[in-house]
Amino acid sequence: MNFQLNEVLKQLMRPPGGGIPTFSAGQGAAQHLQSTLYSMIMPMLASKNSILSSDQIQTAWKSNLSDLSKTKVVIIGVPLDTGAGIRRGAAYGPRGVREELFKIPEIQALLKARTVVDLGDLYVNPHLLHDSMLNQEQITLCQNEMYKDAPSELRSQLPVSALSQLKFLLQTLFVVYPHLKLQIIGGDHSIAWPVSEVLCAKYPDTLAIVQPDAHTDLLSSRLGVKYCFGTWSYHANQLLGGNGKLVQLGIRQSGKDKAFWESSTGVRQFWAKEIHSQSASSVIQEIVNHLKSKGIKQVYFSNDIDGTDELEAPSTGTPAPEGLTSQFLFKVIQELGQSFELVASDIVEVAPDLGHNQTQSQLTCELAAHYLKACIETQL
Repeated sequence: MNFQLNEVLKQLMRPPGGGIPTFSAGQGAAQHLQSTLYSMIMPMLASKNSILSSDQIQTAWKSNLSDLSKTKVVIIGVPLDTGAGIRRGAAYGPRGVREELFKIPEIQALLKARTVVDLGDLYVNPHLLHDSMLNQEQITLCQNEMYKDAPSELRSQLPVSALSQLKFLLQTLFVVYPHLKLQIIGGDHSIAWPVSEVLCAKYPDTLAIVQPDAHTDLLSSRLGVKYCFGTWSYHANQLLGGNGKLVQLGIRQSGKDKAFWESSTGVRQFWAKEIHSQSASSVIQEIVNHLKSKGIKQVYFSNDIDGTDELEAPSTGTPAPEGLTSQFLFKVIQELGQSFELVASDIVEVAPDLGHNQTQSQLTCELAAHYLKACIETQL
């Protein structure tokens, strides 16, 4: 790819929280979040009104995309819920999670030092999911609308659907900065597919995916759709070789039992009821031993918030009882970081507007933010 990374970033992305297209409604909804971030990391921008202008935010965002050579971790928001089920709302996860993430003192310090850089949100077309589902005429029409100010040569190469955009972005990013670790804020769980594609290519023999989730996501297709929140694990597992390098934690809602999934797919599963019946340390040691037996060196931790019990994380599309405790998952993250290289993690399916009240929304977003913090700390 011969395009300048900064030009690709400026076309495919927007400032944090701004990746959902707004027209007459919703304009300025992310301005407070953006002002919080850029006033914090660029104190010269701070003003008495605390809210930065749109021009100041754009300038600060573009400046923040500069040299990442000393940055260790990048944050990318993917405000997509086109690949979800009936109850949508995960598109607002990146904004809601960041509102809590930026309150954490340790994260503030890392952002100020540029050890961690928030690159912003993918600019998501909410009507689209993957470019393979579109004909060339539709792709060209979207390119011309979405990337109006891009050089024509670049415009014609840019994907228009979020899953395809994310793959293109990560590939371009790693060409220039192969050392970077990833923190992805979803969005629905379909976003894990392009991350899996890119990481499997980068670490073809030594990568594992560890997936806390109430559901297996192991359908080969859903209503004829190849890539979505219920199918990404199936395709990622195929890339990994179907030999136990995909490990699922907390499964408890499935039409098939564990024996079926493990025998038919090769996935290694630890169902919620199994985990609850043992000590956390013994389960985690079994997970680590299993991964070491497969020659694993790198791990992608793909964290569906519904893997956590609904009492701790109610604001999601498919909350489920009898799930994992956050205490257990924090221990898993810590041990994975000590035993392997945590090259990427995500938090997905956080839907701030779902749930019964604002308290539930904040509870879920706070927990998601602390999951991200724990993962970032293992990557430094």
